[in-house]
Amino acid sequence: MIDKVIMYVKNVLYLIVQVWMLTGDKLETATCIAKSSRLVSRTQTIHTFRPVSDRAEAHLELNAFRRKGDAALVITGESLEVRLTASSLQFQTRSV
Repeated sequence: MIDKVIMYVKNVLYLIVQVWMLTGDKLETATCIAKSSRLVSRTQTIHTFRPVSDRAEAHLELNAFRRKGDAALVITGESLEVRLTASSLQFQTRSV
C-alpha cells in the first residue's frame, strides 16, 4: 500500500503541482509522513507555523515562512483557521 502512495506522490510532484497534505495527526507525525512519502526532501527546510490567535500574528508568521524560500510549511488546524479567516475577511473587504 505504502509503495502505491509513494509512486503516486512522485508522479504528482513530477507534474510540478503544489501539493498540500492535510492530516489530523500531531505536527511531528505530519512532518515524518511528509518526509517518508517524499513530499519534502530530507534536507528541505520545514517551517512550523507557530500558534497564532489573530490576523496580525498570522501575517507575521506567514512572512517569516516566505523569507525561508523553498521551505515546506507545517501548520496546526487552529492556526490555519485563523489565517484562512483573515484571508476571507480581507477578500470580503476588498470586494465590497
